[in-house]
Amino acid sequence: MEHDRYSSGARAAVGSSQVGADRSRPGSPGGRPHPPLAKDGRLCSNTPRQGRSRTRSATSRAPSRRTSRRARRRAPPSASTILTQRSGIVCLDHAPLTPSALRAHTPVAEALAAARPEWEPDTAHGYHATTYGHLLSELVRRRTGLTAGRYFARHIAAPLGLDAYIGLPAGSGAHLATMLESKAEALMAGADPGEVVELRDPTTLTYRATIASMSQDPADPAVEDPSYGGLASAHALARLFAALVGEVDGIRLVGPRLTAEMARPHSSGTCEVMLTPLTWGLGVQLADSAVFPADAGLKNSFGLSGANGVFTFADPERELAFGYVPNMGSAVMGSMDGRIRRLVEAVFRSVDRIL
Repeated sequence: MEHDRYSSGARAAVGSSQVGADRSRPGSPGGRPHPPLAKDGRLCSNTPRQGRSRTRSATSRAPSRRTSRRARRRAPPSASTILTQRSGIVCLDHAPLTPSALRAHTPVAEALAAARPEWEPDTAHGYHATTYGHLLSELVRRRTGLTAGRYFARHIAAPLGLDAYIGLPAGSGAHLATMLESKAEALMAGADPGEVVELRDPTTLTYRATIASMSQDPADPAVEDPSYGGLASAHALARLFAALVGEVDGIRLVGPRLTAEMARPHSSGTCEVMLTPLTWGLGVQLADSAVFPADAGLKNSFGLSGANGVFTFADPERELAFGYVPNMGSAVMGSMDGRIRRLVEAVFRSVDRIL
């Protein structure tokens, strides 16, 4: 194991995986300011929302027909309904993503505009696996003139010195690891989905919002795909999340009030897409769920658990941020990878000894 001190954080390279941890410093936002996207009042809501209770079943589900004509002629979704997975726009099976559409950007925006919500917006929640980043990118573009990848590069990654990209620029010098197939990627290639029975049936919302909507072509790291094409080191993820809960070299991305708003439940209950209990804050997962379990020490944390095994979180009370990026993808879906659990528990044990 090698330890490198870097700025206010540390990185450990373990085998073919990376683990990063960063301790933030509380304080007011500093450093180079970024445009005030986070100050839009529509990002905030007043009460937690409960999802409808559902029981997993081996029977297939037909596509939802519950959306009214009025909803079909909807206004664009707000940032809040996207960040909390409540917009209902979860499928692009009518125009699946392709490398050419991603490069041009406009076809993806047009496909989103043509998509109908799978439920009345803001009445339920479901994982926006394919559409999430593209919906947010279009909102960012309309407000700033920049796509999400370019906004991130200019106003977040550059000031914080992050080795992180949404679309790898030419000549970046980034070192890309050779990725070994995860269970999620094997499913995309046609492997038996095992216990995820809904992924066997093209009529289910689970299938339509994931496999039927995603590109089946090899990923091009230079192409901007804000939903599932981000590239980052573990240290960059930890540093990014640290800047959400405190200052990192004089920069804090959002103030304490918005951090608190991010970290409180906005959506909870059974996910309409994955058919399993999930809890969402503003753009982040919260405990308690099988993929982000409180009993691993995450009770007061917020973060994201990726289907390819990537895991990152921040704990505001401990002023702690964590990133884990494996090149051998997770062998499980719908639960916390054992490698991640052991690392997260060890980090909390270590930090709590010195606090």
